[in-house]
Amino acid sequence: MYISANGVDFIKGFEGLSLKAYKALPTEKYWTIGYGHYGADVSPGMVITEAQAEAMLTVDLGSYCRAVDQSVTFNKTQNQFDAMTSLCYNIGTGGFRGSTLVTKLNKGDVKGAADEFLKWTKSGGVVIQGLVTRRKKERALFLNGYGDVPVDPIDPTDPTNPNDPDDGGKGIVINNNNTLLIKMLLSDALHGWKR
Repeated sequence: MYISANGVDFIKGFEGLSLKAYKALPTEKYWTIGYGHYGADVSPGMVITEAQAEAMLTVDLGSYCRAVDQSVTFNKTQNQFDAMTSLCYNIGTGGFRGSTLVTKLNKGDVKGAADEFLKWTKSGGVVIQGLVTRRKKERALFLNGYGDVPVDPIDPTDPTNPNDPDDGGKGIVINNNNTLLIKMLLSDALHGWKR
């Protein structure tokens, strides 16, 4: 399963766009840039373009979508997947995989899993109001349409299939259901990302 266009916009809305590296909190180990890209590859004073920020987001989302898809065995809706990908993007794959949210959802406890979003509101041991707001909205998205039929799997005969080799495996593809399919970019798509 892949994050939808609405899910990407949801994450972008909370992360915001910064073309210059910053530390949201002084307690953070690494710097952040783009749409919340965080890690050892970001250095103080680093500046990127909006296109590079989009490329970073695409690569990052590929790994977070995989983490959610591999961790959650429950038959999830698109909104549930998008909400969990947003949470995973914010707390990291390790935190997500080991979370009680995943455990509860895999046991079929949807309401219990939804309530777990509200527990991820601290940074450095301090409750952050922005995280409280984000978690409430992720929880609402997660529960929106609960009971809906999950998004159909990709049709391999669809010319916009993400496994179509015509684009060399790069970029973002929109299928006929307007679902944004994230694929890992090849290293040449990140040309110029280096410090």
